[in-house]
Amino acid sequence: MSTDEQYKTTELRIKNAFGQVIVGILEQNETKASASLVSSTRGARIGLICHGIFGHKNYCYQEQLAKSLPFDNFRFDFRGSGDSEGEASFACLQDDLDDIDTVLSYLVKEYGYRPFTIIAHSKGAGTVLSYAATRNRTLPHIVNVSGMYYLSDYLKILPKQLHDALETKGTYDWEMKSANKTVKVRVTKEELQQFLNLPVHLVETMPETTSVLTIHGTADEQVSVKNAVKYANLIPNHTLKLIIGATHNYKGYTKAIVAEICEYFSAAFLSQRFFQRNRWLDGGVVPRVINVEGLLNFYDFGGWRCTDISGDDANEVGEVFVRERFMFRCEKLSKITQEVIKALHKLNIKKIFDFRSSVELETQDVNIDGIERVHIPVFVETEYTSDEPFESWNIHSHSSQEIALGYLQVLKEGAKTYAKIFHHILENPYTPFVVHCSVGRDRTGLFVMLALRLAGVSDEVVAREYEMITEKINEYGKIENASARSGSLRTANHRYASMVRTLVEFHKTYHSAENFLVNECGFSVDQVKRIKCNLVVNYGTVSSASGASSRKREDDSIMKKASL
Repeated sequence: MSTDEQYKTTELRIKNAFGQVIVGILEQNETKASASLVSSTRGARIGLICHGIFGHKNYCYQEQLAKSLPFDNFRFDFRGSGDSEGEASFACLQDDLDDIDTVLSYLVKEYGYRPFTIIAHSKGAGTVLSYAATRNRTLPHIVNVSGMYYLSDYLKILPKQLHDALETKGTYDWEMKSANKTVKVRVTKEELQQFLNLPVHLVETMPETTSVLTIHGTADEQVSVKNAVKYANLIPNHTLKLIIGATHNYKGYTKAIVAEICEYFSAAFLSQRFFQRNRWLDGGVVPRVINVEGLLNFYDFGGWRCTDISGDDANEVGEVFVRERFMFRCEKLSKITQEVIKALHKLNIKKIFDFRSSVELETQDVNIDGIERVHIPVFVETEYTSDEPFESWNIHSHSSQEIALGYLQVLKEGAKTYAKIFHHILENPYTPFVVHCSVGRDRTGLFVMLALRLAGVSDEVVAREYEMITEKINEYGKIENASARSGSLRTANHRYASMVRTLVEFHKTYHSAENFLVNECGFSVDQVKRIKCNLVVNYGTVSSASGASSRKREDDSIMKKASL
């Protein structure tokens, strides 16, 4: 146990499919210690930290990083390295990939963790990038520390005796001190060629939903900075950080690299970056955030890539995205100006669904020619004011758990209301609509969560997208607090962490959005499938798996862009 009460350090010994024990250290920085470890980690973020060749779990900066990250993490020894059993290999990519699968599956199954990131150094970075591009395309973040792209350059830094031995004997026993013991790796010509053929080029197919941070030292004597630049140019969603003067193993620069990685994972940086990258749809052609004078929180919540698709829906026919310019959300539509009317008509919106209770309606609420206003209060049993149910269900609380449980109450009470909009999607797939409550956050945000989860958008993106509800992004990409202008006091509590916990409780209760629509909203299984079909678009021709910016649109008239 760490002396710092904020952390709990636990050694885990995990068996792989061959009965070999993989040894690693679990640092609980986010969930901390509790009497019920499993329940405390259910739904919490987990990051893996991976070493390179001849490395180990406490190598370089890894131990200090593990104790500094703002979320739980697990650093481990690949088989044959450090304390793990098995035989070390020079270039066996499949063994390394399997080890990552082994530990990640264990942490998800036994602790209920939510995979959040993998941070890897040197050769380990190449392995992890391959893993994210091929085996697990739903990871939100990858950190590539000093990874090599130009693999043939590695030949220049191998010891001369290795080249000589491969030429004369075909093998070389490479010995190196690691974790205070001598590690021997047998290198063959075949293994060297296998290393040179590692599929690092597949990073260009990385989904846009995976954000990659590359960190590189400018004085790296083994892997030149040009490798980092290459990754920056190839990976669709990428951030590059250079540490001036740092070498390959960051000796003397531990604090610098730990600071860079922790800054990247700070709540402020991740939020700002997510908002800025997603202000636009379709590769920067169409704005997601619609700036209309007098109307706050006006967003198109389509365009997200659907990565959580399984069974019959997981057809390899192309990329799947939530339809754009079909579903919108905003704050209350009371101050109807000519600019607002013009915007709604240009977006071809035909229906406005209003979640407010009757007592919340205002005299300024008026009908707009050509647009049907449908009043469907979420709280139908009793005429609540906008604050009463949130106060009684602790949604004003500072606790994400209490907010989540309150939100489940809203979902249950509002199920019949939400069902009416899903009926609209089922029966009117070519009729764009807008949903709103008072500020466009709580009742509206929960409907958006249901729709995106039903379409197959990942929990991570749903939670980040929800955070956008609490913000207003101006035309220069700077975030302004929308709710501060609208007088709300709840904004600070209604962000990413609250929706993450809500999703955990939602999955625990209903298991899926499909089940919610069947059990709470009264739809048949066949109807739910048709609703999902109307929510998404398949793109059969995609020039790369990177997603939205390179996809070719199907011939669907509903997808034609409005000028807004």
